[in-house]
This record gives sequence, structure tokens and C-alpha cells, in this order.
Amino acid sequence: MDFLKGRHHLNSAKNKTMVKPNWKIDGLRLLIALGALLLIVSCFLGWLDQPITGWLKGYQIKISDKLPRSISYGMICLATGVLSLAGLSRRLSWVNFLTGAIGIFLSVNIILMFSITDSKRIVPINDLNHQEQNIGVFIKYLPPNAGVRPTFDKSLEVDTIRERLYTTLHFTALGWYAAVLGSLLLLIAFVRSDVGKGIKTMLFGISLLCFLLYCIFILYPYISAEYHRDKGDAYLANGMFLKAIDEYDITSRFDPNVLFLKRFHINGGNAYYSAGKNDMADYYFYRSNLYMLEGNFPQAIFCLSRRVIAESAVSEAIRKRNVSNVYVEYGLSEHKKGYIPSAVRMWKESLRLNPHQFQSYYFLSRAYYEMSSNDEAITAGLQFLKFSKNKIMNANVSANIADAYYKQKNFAVAREYYLNSLTLDPYQNMGAILSLVGK
Repeated sequence: MDFLKGRHHLNSAKNKTMVKPNWKIDGLRLLIALGALLLIVSCFLGWLDQPITGWLKGYQIKISDKLPRSISYGMICLATGVLSLAGLSRRLSWVNFLTGAIGIFLSVNIILMFSITDSKRIVPINDLNHQEQNIGVFIKYLPPNAGVRPTFDKSLEVDTIRERLYTTLHFTALGWYAAVLGSLLLLIAFVRSDVGKGIKTMLFGISLLCFLLYCIFILYPYISAEYHRDKGDAYLANGMFLKAIDEYDITSRFDPNVLFLKRFHINGGNAYYSAGKNDMADYYFYRSNLYMLEGNFPQAIFCLSRRVIAESAVSEAIRKRNVSNVYVEYGLSEHKKGYIPSAVRMWKESLRLNPHQFQSYYFLSRAYYEMSSNDEAITAGLQFLKFSKNKIMNANVSANIADAYYKQKNFAVAREYYLNSLTLDPYQNMGAILSLVGK
């Protein structure tokens, strides 16, 4: 009996040593769970970080303007992340490949969409970048700030495919990176699963082939448009204006997005101007740009308001945006000369033409204060705060609002906004500090 008992203990000990955790399976499950979590979370994070106005979140970016808002990049990533949890079962390992491939495709597609297939979407985002640049110059007229000033990138442009690719990647935010990383983790989990090597090779091969076909059939017209546009620019540089016009016409047929690019209209207008064709809309875009460079803002506005442009339905959106920009620059020029009421009129007109000229609210908040129009200064400042997510700008505008309330002897509210300014910008915000201590 003792012998049998000893043998029983020996077998028990042996069995205990043989039972080991399956780290391979546990590791795969961890990869899948983490990848799924990143895809799900990416729906609620920002995919693009817009200057001044902040994140454009995943669920806010529709796959296409023809589809409902619910079919967005973020919502598809959310559904894909939930589906990928099924891959925790060894029998459904192929789900990891499916969800990972969808996530990668979405991540690549949004870059291609903003930079190539629907590149008119990156134009207003880059316009906000230029608005931030103007505000950065104007900040010297606002309460002193020795800390970090609003940041922008002067090198960002949207004229060529390469520039739009760079600009789009510049603005990508945490949500996009979360979707990419989550998708890669799911693909790695599939590679490390027990699925046969032949099946893995076949699936990756089919996916690569589909991606190449997508690039050929979907991107071909836009790449062709870039080619013809480059030819047009070359003809323009060599004085072959009629050939340049023909190439620009071909470009717009291949890619209607170029009609939203100011430089395309200016180059086309240059060709029309040099060829003596002054009955085309782009001719006046070109003349307007020349007047802008000379600082002749009334003539620049006049050219963009000509009947030939007003009757062009395609050019209406970019016409209004450019007229609005001229009014902004006109206002800045008038303000620099000390003509504050005139500057106010220009900035109000820019907002009438384009409500997304948030910089005009910023400028008006100070200009009204300088005119002792305190109620209007407060209203303009509050309008800017309604849209802006930039802490430094909001700190300065909060100080402007506080100054206006102080002039109205509404000291309690003024103190509130000075404190808000100091909270947003605690680094040597002397305007708020001196006001709070009673300068």
C-alpha cells in the first residue's frame, strides 16, 4: 500500500510539472484583444487635427458624401473592432486577417481620399492653417504673451499630389494611428495563428493584388490629371499658352478636385491672360492675384466679382472663399495703418461671404475694443471661443473679453475671464496676471 501511495504521489507530481500555460495562445489572444480595443477606440479619437478648430473624429468623417453619416471611417472601425473579438476562437482565426485588412485599407484610403480622390477636403483644413498663421502675426496687438505661440507650418501647400499627401499626413492624429496599429496587431495575430502557411500566403497575395488594382483603376485618372497639369505648367513656362490651356482643360476633366485649388486657377488665368482671352473666369482670378500682390485690394475684389465669374457655377465656392480672404487681408492692411473702423467693415464682410473665416472673429475681438465698442468686442470674442480649441488663442481672446467687461465696470465677470485666460495659458501670461492684481 505504501508503495502504491508513493507511486500515486509520483504521478501527481509528474502531471503537475507537465501542465504548463500555453503562452502562444495567450499571447495571440492578447494581441487580438489589444488590436480590437485600438480599432474600437479610434472611432472616438481624432483622425485629423484641424488648426484652430481641433480634432475631426473618426465618426465625423464619411466614407463618401453620397453615403449617410453613420457610414464613416470611425463607425466601420468600431464594427470591425467588435467583429475581431470573434478571432479569439482558434476556429475563427481568419477573422483576424479580415478585420486587420479592413483597418489597413481604411487607414490608407483616408490618406488617399484627402490627398487625391477627394482632395477638396484638405483645402479648407489647410486654409485654417493659413488663418492660424495670420493670427500668429496679429497676436502682437493682443495682450502680451511670452509663452508658446500658436503653431503653424508655412511649408504646407495643396497644389500637387505630393504636397497634399504631406499635408494630410501632417494633420493625421491619434485615431488614425490607433486604427493602423490595431490593424497591424490583428494581422500579426493571424500570421502567428495555426492557419496553414499556404492559406496565409494566398490571402495576403489576394489582398495585395486587390490593392494594386485599386491603385490602378481608382487613382489612374488623378495621376493622369497631375501629368497633364505638369505639361500645362511646362507649356506656360515656355510661352506656349494655347497648348497650356488645352492641358489645363484635360486636367479638370480627369480630376474635378483641381477646380478648388487656387494655384490651378491662377496658372490657367495666366495662360488666358497671355493668350489675350479676357472673357474667362480664370483670367480674373489671375488679375485678382496680381492686384493682391500689389496691395490693391479694391481692384482684387472687383476682379473676383466680375459677372463672368459670378455666372460660373463651378467657381462659385472658390470665388467666395477667395473674395473672403481678400477682405481679411484688406482688413489687416487697414488695421496696420490705424484705420480701425475700415478694418472692422472688411472683416465683417469676410464673415458674410465665408462663416468659416474664424480669424475674423479673432481680429474683431480686439478691433471693437480699440473702438470702445465693448459689447461687440465681447460678442466677437465669444464667437471665436465657440469654434476654437487652441489654448493660446483662447487665452488671448479671453483676456480681450475681460478687458471689455472691465471697461464696462463689470469687474466680477472680467475677473472670471482673466482667470480663464490664466488657466489656458499659465506661462508668463502677464496680461491676465497684471489685470488680476490691479495693474
